[in-house]
Amino acid sequence: MPSHGSTYCTPYRVPEKRPGSSDGTAGSFGYAPHAHALESLCRKASPAAFGMLSWPAMSVTDPNPQSLPDFTVRTNARAKHVRLRLTLEEGLVVVVPKGFNRAGIPAIVRSKQSWIRRTTERLQAQQAERPGSRDSLPERIVLPAIGRTMALEYRRTAGGTVSTREHERGRIVVSGPCGRVAEVQAALRRRFVQIAKRELEPLVWELAQAHRFVVRRVGVRTQRTRWASCSGRGTVTLNAKLLFLPPGLVRHVILHELCHTVHLNHSSRFWRLLAHYDPEYRTNDRNLRSAGRYVPAWF
Repeated sequence: MPSHGSTYCTPYRVPEKRPGSSDGTAGSFGYAPHAHALESLCRKASPAAFGMLSWPAMSVTDPNPQSLPDFTVRTNARAKHVRLRLTLEEGLVVVVPKGFNRAGIPAIVRSKQSWIRRTTERLQAQQAERPGSRDSLPERIVLPAIGRTMALEYRRTAGGTVSTREHERGRIVVSGPCGRVAEVQAALRRRFVQIAKRELEPLVWELAQAHRFVVRRVGVRTQRTRWASCSGRGTVTLNAKLLFLPPGLVRHVILHELCHTVHLNHSSRFWRLLAHYDPEYRTNDRNLRSAGRYVPAWF
């Protein structure tokens, strides 16, 4: 599923098929926000989609050379289409299938300049909505997913490494050279991975047991472009950034991944199964597309 920063992609990379549509193809699945979907606005969809566009793998030429936005080209051996992915961190990335004639890329980029402009403006607006700033150290952190607010206390020392310690599940003490903002932020992210393991992993097992899904393993990471993912071996991996989302969206993401333990694709059967366990999945999915705004900019 889509996730974070300025990119929101979720390893369930945002729905491509809906109930009643033809079967999708298996692959890597999860919830991407952003484009962390994460900051994840990465989507294989129509020009109206957020953060990503795709075309069939065809070769075209550029009949009208002129100034174009800067972009990076990447080859993906598993890609079947040309995809345009736009994030504030990486800028415009054109993903092409192996063997694609790159002479056609400028024409594709040119044809989507209005989409690139609109998406850039949208990403910048969403970035501005996110709490905190990239260079800030928070004094308190609200975690809607678990209904808790954490107060932060900084104990500065001249040297050593930055460490964190959780007290009474309501206060986090950060010790070390707290003037090194990047190191402090990295230490806080590690701490919140541990909190997510403690608080969110049990929810996966609970929902799996309640609905008789077979899960082999549950893990937590800080993925850049996915809210969560599910492997073919039944491993569900959550993004620690889910801590900042409303509980209903967290449940939606988890149910999405659990349904992938049955259908590792986005076929019509997958969407019917998800609709059975999450009747409001369409609304939840729409809300998830802009959920990156809940994640602090520094995370």
